[in-house]
Amino acid sequence: MNCPEFLDKADALLDEAPVPQDERIALEGHLITCAKCRLDYQLSRAIRDLCRERYHYQELPSQTRERVKQTLEREYTSLVGSGR
Repeated sequence: MNCPEFLDKADALLDEAPVPQDERIALEGHLITCAKCRLDYQLSRAIRDLCRERYHYQELPSQTRERVKQTLEREYTSLVGSGR
């Protein structure tokens, strides 16, 4: 695996998304052999972890979610109906 291929797929590792085993092995192998990508990846992980620590996800109350959903549906219908 080369650097552009790694960078193209590194987000999957950062996001902890499911990655096929052979691809994960290739990505992790590249991290072992490429100091630049390893540093970039470590920095990205540190930023991700810091954001997760500082900015906690809070779910909206169900009534608020429903109002937002209805508003978005009305806007979408209005845009589609007007041909924009």
